[in-house]
Amino acid sequence: MNHEEFRASLPRMYDPLLARHGRPTPVQLQAAAPLLAGQDCLLCAPTASGKTEAWMAPIGERHLPLGQLDVPRVLVVSPTRALVNDLF
Repeated sequence: MNHEEFRASLPRMYDPLLARHGRPTPVQLQAAAPLLAGQDCLLCAPTASGKTEAWMAPIGERHLPLGQLDVPRVLVVSPTRALVNDLF
């Protein structure tokens, strides 16, 4: 998946989660299609490589109802308080 396909596949999540970072990272490009298709993924990449956004954007796109971005549909269990604060 290239940058343009990636952006088009995330019409509701790209701008709020990813646009400020510039171009998507390799892990984000590789994870998007399988996660959007409902497949399981194991993401392995270095620290600060965009792993959180790599799963959050596609999962949000799949599970948040159209027009209802304030209705949660995903439960995230995080191993660290710092990551929870970053997600918030």
